[in-house]
Amino acid sequence: GLTDGAKAFEPVGGGLPDSFEGNVDSHLVAAHTHRPSVAVVGPDGQVFLSDDAARTWTDLGTVPGTPRAALVA
Repeated sequence: GLTDGAKAFEPVGGGLPDSFEGNVDSHLVAAHTHRPSVAVVGPDGQVFLSDDAARTWTDLGTVPGTPRAALVA
């Protein structure tokens, strides 16, 4: 469930598509305490990066195969 007192999830926007075809799993989410970077990999391998805690997103292109995780370094 949501732990910040919110009643529902809100759309992110800021450069992410309105929706993804298929399922975007969040089985593995890791965060650095001093960096606000977040990566999302869509089911088609499209990679999006945010360096401002998910306010805005940059399309980094598509990776081949079936990605299972993204590392932001």
